[in-house]
Amino acid sequence: MGLFDKLFGNSKEKTDTHLGAFAPNNDHTPMDERFVVNFKNNGGIFVYCDTMKEIIDAFDGIVGENLQEKICCPNLEIEHIFSEHYARFFTNSFEHASVFMTDCEYLIAFNGSILFSSNQLGGKRLNELPETIIVFAKTSQIVNHISDGLRGINGRPKEQRPSNITTFQNFEKRKDNNFLSYGSCPRKMYLLLLEDLT
Repeated sequence: MGLFDKLFGNSKEKTDTHLGAFAPNNDHTPMDERFVVNFKNNGGIFVYCDTMKEIIDAFDGIVGENLQEKICCPNLEIEHIFSEHYARFFTNSFEHASVFMTDCEYLIAFNGSILFSSNQLGGKRLNELPETIIVFAKTSQIVNHISDGLRGINGRPKEQRPSNITTFQNFEKRKDNNFLSYGSCPRKMYLLLLEDLT
C-alpha cells in the first residue's frame, strides 16, 4: 500500500487533537502520514508521485502556474532531470530567479519541516531565496525527528558531511504573530515526493 492510499483511503483511526504542540507524542499514526499532515498544516503544497513520469507531470503543472518565472537550481543532477523540456526557464543566477528548486537532506515527520544543508541552499539563507521553492524528495528521506536527520548526517564520512544545517517549517505568513513564528520567512513551498519504498 503506497503513501497515497494510506493518506486518502478509509482510515478508522482517529487522532487526539487536544494534545498541545509540546506534549509527548503518543500518536501511532505512521511516520509518512504524520509528515504529510504537518507539512500541509504548515502551508506546504504536497504532490505525491509513484513514478518519475508523475513527478515530471507535477512539475509541468507547477511551471504552468509560474509560466513567466525563472528557476534557479544549484543541483545540476536535478536541473538535468527537469530542464529537458524547460531549459529556457532555468538560470544560474539567484538574482534573476523567482523560483528556487532543490532537494533536501530529510523530511521531519514530527513537525512537518524540511531539513536543508549547504548542499541544497547554494550558500544562501532561507530569507535570501526566491518566493517560490520546489523541493524534490523521496519517501525514504522521511524521519521522525530532527535528531534522526542529524544522526543520518553525522553517520556519513567526515568529508561528506554538509555544513549550515537548518530546518524550514513555516511556509505561509502566520496570522498569530507569537514568539514561535519569530524568524520565519514565508515562501510558497511545493514538495514533489517520490515513492521509493515499496
